[in-house]
This record gives sequence, C-alpha cells and structure tokens, in this order.
Amino acid sequence: MIEHYLYFGRAISVAIPTGIVIWIFANVQIGEISILNYVATFLDPFARLMGLDGYILTAFLLGLPANEIVLPIILMSYIGQGTLVGIESSSMIGEILVQNGWTLLTRY
Repeated sequence: MIEHYLYFGRAISVAIPTGIVIWIFANVQIGEISILNYVATFLDPFARLMGLDGYILTAFLLGLPANEIVLPIILMSYIGQGTLVGIESSSMIGEILVQNGWTLLTRY
C-alpha cells in the first residue's frame, strides 16, 4: 500500500511538472521553430564533442528528473511533433533512430 503512495507522490512531484515543461518546449513556437529545437541547436556543438547530437543531450537534460522519459523525448524531437502518436512498434523506433544517424556507438 505504501508503494502506491510513493508512486503517486513521484508522479505528482516530478513527472507531471517535467511533462508540462517538455510539452511547452515541444509545442511553443518562436517564429516557426519550437523551443525544443532552439535548445537542441544550441547544445548540438557540445553534444557532438561527446558523440551525441543536440536532441540527445537535450533529452538527457530534460530527463534528469525522470530518466524513463529520455527516449520518448528523443523520438518526439526526431519526428518533429509535440506528441508520440503513431509509433506502433520497436522496429519503427529503430528506423527513426537510424534515420537520424544513430549507430551502435551512439547507443552505448
């Protein structure tokens, strides 16, 4: 019973605010470009030094409070939508990652 309260406490205190910030980043536009794209573009040179891209580094930073959201943030960024609708299988996820330059080294 205590585990349920801990789960809901984490959802309320961490996941919901983080989700709101991510939604704002992905859906609020400045001109024609989302805040998420601006941040990823800014971080891209630093990310390249680590063998990543700006979207991966942005996802890691946004995912610090709840690491289980890192991959969904990366996918949402790559498909250029404010949500993750339409991804039906793990093979589709793999295709999206490969199309955006992921290699075995990127995974590690």
